[in-house]
Order: sequence, then structure tokens, then C-alpha cells
Amino acid sequence: MSKTDKLIRWGLWLVLIFLPWHNGGKEILSFSFVQVFIFFLFILWLKQFYFSKEINIKKTVLDFPLLLLLLTVIVSTFFSFYLHNSLLGLFKIITYFLIYYLFINTTSLKSVKFFNIFYQSIIIVSLLLSFVGIYQYFTGQIVKATFPNPNFLAGYLVVGIAIGMSNLFLKQRHFLFSNDLSFKSFDEYKKERSKSEKLKGSWVVYSLIAISLMFICLILTHSRGGVFSLFVVCLFVFGIRFKIWGIISVLIAGLVLFIIFPEASLIRLFKMGNIDPYVYQRPNIWKSAIAIIKDNFFLGVGVENFELGFYQHNFPVIGVLARYGKYARFAHNEIVQIVAEIGVGALIIFLWIVNLFFREGIKLLNKTDFKLNKKDNINEKYIIAALCGIIAILSHSLVDFNLHLPAIMLLLILFVSTIINFSSDSFYRFSYKKNIFMFTQSVIFCLMFFIIMVFLGECCAQKKKWEKAIFFNPLNADYYKKLGDSFLSKYNKKKVPEKYLQAEILRAYKKMVVLSPHDPYYRDRLGRFFYEISSKNFLINALSEYKKAIFLNPTEPFFRFHLASLYFNEGHYERALSIWQEAVDIEPNFIEAHYWLGIAFLNLDKDKEAEEEFLKILELKKRVETLHNFGSNYEKALIKFDYALVYNTMGYQYFKRGDLKEAFSFYEEALKINPDFAPTYSNIGGIYFSQKMYKKAKSMVEKALEFNPGNKMYKNNLKKINEKCKGQKNK
Repeated sequence: MSKTDKLIRWGLWLVLIFLPWHNGGKEILSFSFVQVFIFFLFILWLKQFYFSKEINIKKTVLDFPLLLLLLTVIVSTFFSFYLHNSLLGLFKIITYFLIYYLFINTTSLKSVKFFNIFYQSIIIVSLLLSFVGIYQYFTGQIVKATFPNPNFLAGYLVVGIAIGMSNLFLKQRHFLFSNDLSFKSFDEYKKERSKSEKLKGSWVVYSLIAISLMFICLILTHSRGGVFSLFVVCLFVFGIRFKIWGIISVLIAGLVLFIIFPEASLIRLFKMGNIDPYVYQRPNIWKSAIAIIKDNFFLGVGVENFELGFYQHNFPVIGVLARYGKYARFAHNEIVQIVAEIGVGALIIFLWIVNLFFREGIKLLNKTDFKLNKKDNINEKYIIAALCGIIAILSHSLVDFNLHLPAIMLLLILFVSTIINFSSDSFYRFSYKKNIFMFTQSVIFCLMFFIIMVFLGECCAQKKKWEKAIFFNPLNADYYKKLGDSFLSKYNKKKVPEKYLQAEILRAYKKMVVLSPHDPYYRDRLGRFFYEISSKNFLINALSEYKKAIFLNPTEPFFRFHLASLYFNEGHYERALSIWQEAVDIEPNFIEAHYWLGIAFLNLDKDKEAEEEFLKILELKKRVETLHNFGSNYEKALIKFDYALVYNTMGYQYFKRGDLKEAFSFYEEALKINPDFAPTYSNIGGIYFSQKMYKKAKSMVEKALEFNPGNKMYKNNLKKINEKCKGQKNK
């Protein structure tokens, strides 16, 4: 191997170490840095062929299916729901492909020391993450170490446990100590074996301690997906070591533990008591994902756009405050998500790839005769460790979205590369052509430039410099939304000329919708601003945007609330009433929608129906008062309501019926809730006025004006009261 290859290998090792400690590479900033670094390594690898005048690229069984997968992703990207997300996903996939080929072409069967370092590093990093996770548990924090959530940490730990188990329980016990297993003589083998035996005791103790700590931390994450993948790994490891009896033993042990473990302990172990009910909805998420696939069978919704497709197929969660309060950004099954995002062709190719590397791994195991004195012997321990790692990751991916985390994807690529490396020894050989070399280099530099621009855009976005962020990354619709929102805050404060701000806000919001036309929340935001402008043409535009938002997300009650408000303010009470009714059918605990539904009934002279809605609000008030924690802004928005409104409205209804005592009681309740509520003071003044108690009426209306000094109706009422007071004095 050349010095360049060694340098690249160490670069890949640095990436392996870097990602777990930087949120798993989930954030754009950290992963952009990794992408640029990988592109640099790839250019460095290409440069060495400039002097040799011949290009040698290792031929593997995955070359053709990987090429097909890449082409499928590219085609899907052009028809994506949101181009920006899909381009980022495409470049991420290209980065993974480059990592794979760098692994393959800079390592060989002789790179035993390199594989030792990599596999040791995975165990050590997993162990260190376990320490962090256990510390978080004892300090009352969420057990996720440096990862985005506990499930990702669990997925990484299972890989560390899998590698440790594969070498602890299988025949080769000297995994961490041999750097070269190709021996010139049997005597040399015996000497190395004797050395390993001396270290075996300490190695076993170290392995048991490491596996135990990782297992403890895994349990503390409360990840059911992590435990499931560990169970699958145990089936494989014991199956390899003890054949069919090993598999039967693991199955029996799992069944016995499940039966004898106390139910209360299981609930505590997996946090199945007081927990977000949405975590139990994975079968429903899968059903929704299948519905997305039916709608976008061939091309999918585009990489990284599952959420945009999910909006149209959300499902209710029964027995909770917010029935539609959550949206799935992931299918919690990577196979299903691949089909939903890229199309059915990608599923066929993905399964083909999985079949190929498993088939190659099984072939290698069948060739292994466990006699290490043969020069051409395949090193069986790496194959088993790699298969264990692959099984851990892929089994977890059946119930979670761990393949979306770069730190875990890098492990998967390493394991697949290990198997393919040992199974492939042929090369593609090309004569060096300057034009092709320059073209390839130019493409890589273009990709690097795009990633750097995305990186700079995100840096500006974190500083809330939206115009600069848009300059660096003009495809990001969210930057335009944030820019429009910043102009809107100035517009509301009247700090800048109105017409100028209107034009800037509209430009930003319209661009936002153009870039991401399938996002219902962008449509609703544009519609609300059209409505705020309130000219006739803009009202039509607002109506159009609200309807598009509802089409894209038919289970979002706030879109219907905004549309109903538009109809109501334009005097279309019947239409407004029917849409508000739809909103409360979707979310029965949407308090403000109930209130305005009642107001619509009043405007249609349906007092009985209106009173029923107001009484529902009072019942909801009692229920809300028993709740203490609300998990999301969506839930808070559903129950956000000034109950003084409903007490005031009901008081006024009783006043119209002549039941002044009941009216007073409701008004008193309104003022208890909101002592600054001007309409109630005005209405109490109306009662006094009707009873010709003009001084008290005046006092109440003056109180109303104190809290709402610009109200013309209150001022007119005060004039009438003053006139009556003068009339009384004259008499």
C-alpha cells in the first residue's frame, strides 16, 4: 500500500472517531465538514494515478447495483417534493459511496493492523459513550450521550456489543492482539498463539466488563428497538458458535425472561407507563407510509421528504389531548422509508445489495477452515464481526430510522467493505486520460463548493442573518420563511414604510412556496399574510392558499380555523360554521374553534346550538385544569383560550333573555379570569344602563375605556350615559 492509501485510511479513521462525538453527524455543520473532508480524500486518492498513468479500481459485486441506486436517487431528486432536501440527501448518499470505494481501494487482505484499529476503535468509542450515558442517567438527564436521541445511542451500543460478543464467544479469542495473522511457519504461529494465550485472561475480563457496561447503558436508553436488534445479534452469534442449539437456547432464554420478569419492572425498564402514546403507533406510521408509496409508487416523494408525504396520511391517536398532534418525519422502518422516498425501484435495488453482501459473507464463512497457519486463509474473525455489525444495524433499522445517522451509516459501510474486501481481488484497469481525470476532479470540486455554500448558509442562519443565508443557499425555503417573518415583525411594529415591507414579505413568502410547494404550513403562512393585507384580490389569494394547505394536510385544524375566520369576517356565516365544525371534528379539544362555532351559531340565530358549544368549552376548561404538562406547541395552541370570552358571551345571552342575575354571575366569572377584560365592564355597564343606574353604568364604561381607550363603541356609549346623567340632573 502506498503512503497516500495509508493517509486516506487514517483520514477515514478520524471520521469514524469524529462523528459519534458531534451529534452523530446529524447537524448540517458537522456533517458538511465531514463531506468536504471525504471529497478531499477522494481527490487525494485520484491524484496518485496522475503519476502512474494507470487507474486501478477494485472490482466488487456491488458496483452495478450501487450505480443503479445512485441513478434512481438522481431521477427521484428531479421529481422531488422539495428539491433542497433531496439534493442534500443525494450529496449525502454520494459521500457514502465515496467512503465505500475509499475503504475498498485503500485496504486489502494484508491490512490486518488497519482492521484491528478500526474495530478496536468502535468498541472503545462505544464504551466511552456508555460512561457518558450512565453519567447522564445518574444526573437526571436523558440517556443519549452525544447522540440526537436515546434510540441512536442504543443502535451504536448494540454494534459495540455485537463486535465484542462475536470475538468473546467464537473460536478466535485474540481479536485485539494480533496485528498479522499470516505466518511463514507453524512454529511462528505457535509462538504467536502462546503470546495470545497469556493475554487471553485479561482480554476476557476486559471484554466482559465492556459488554456489561454497554448493555447497562443500552437498557438505560429504554430503546425497544435497541433490545430487539441485540436479540437478533445474539441469535446470529450463538447460531454460529453452537449451531441450531445456540438459536434454540437464545429463543428459550428470551421467552423465559419475558415470562418471569415482573410486569411492573418491564414498564419501568421500557418506560411504557407515563409516556407519549405516539411511540406505540409504529404500525399506523407504517400504514401511512404504505399510503405514501401508493401515491408515489415509482419515484417517491424525494430523499429526506417523508414528512411532506406524511401530512396527507396522518392518523388520529385516541385517548390523548391532541389527536393529530404529531407528525412522523421518518417511517421507523428504513425499507419502507426507502420506497416512500425513492420509489419501488429503490427497494428492489436495496434488497439486491443486501442479498449480495450477505451472500458474500456466508461464502467466506464456508471457506474458512479455522487453520491460521495457511497463508491464503481468510481471516474469519473479521467476517463474523462485520456480519454481526451489519445484522445489528439492519435489524434495528426495521423498527427505527438509524440509517439516517451518518455515524451509524459509516459503521455499516465499514462492515460491508470488510466483507467485500475479502471476497474481491480483481480490478478495473484504465489507462490514464487527462480529460476524464479533469472532468471527475471538476465534478468533485463542484460538489465541494455546493457543500461549502450550504455550510456557510447554515452559519449565517444560526446568526439570524437571513439575507446572507439565502445568498449562500438560495434553495432553502425555510430561510425565505424566516426572512419574511423578520420583515413581518417590522411591519407589525410600523418601523419601516408599509408598502415596502408588504412587497418584501410577499416576495419572501412567495419564493418560499415556489421552492417547497408541497409544504402545507408555508401555504398557510402565505395565506395568512394575504388575509392581513385585506384587499379584495389578496383575499382571493388567501382563500386559494388556505384551500391548498388543507389539501396538503387535511388533518390540520388550524388551517380550517383560518379559512373559516376568513369566511366569517366576510359575512359567510353558514360556510364558516361548517368549516369550524370540521375543525372541532378533527380536534374535539380545539377550544377556540368551539367558541367561534358558537359565535357563528349566534349569528345564524341558533342560540341553543351556540349555548351547547359554550358549555362544551366550560367542560373542557375543567379537564384542562387537571393537566399540568403539555408536550408540544400544538397542544398548547389547542387549549390556548381566554375563558373570559365565553363567560362574557354567555352573560350577554342571559342579559338578552332578561335573566340579569345569571348574566351578572357569568360576568363576575369573566372578571375573575381576566380582571382587565374591557367587554365585560362594558356589558355590566349595559345592565346598569337598562336599569337606569347611570352612575354605575358610567363607572363601568369608563373602566372599559381604561383597558381599551381607542374603542369607539365605548366612547359613544359613554356619551349616551352622560346625556342621561344630565337629563336626571335637569329633572
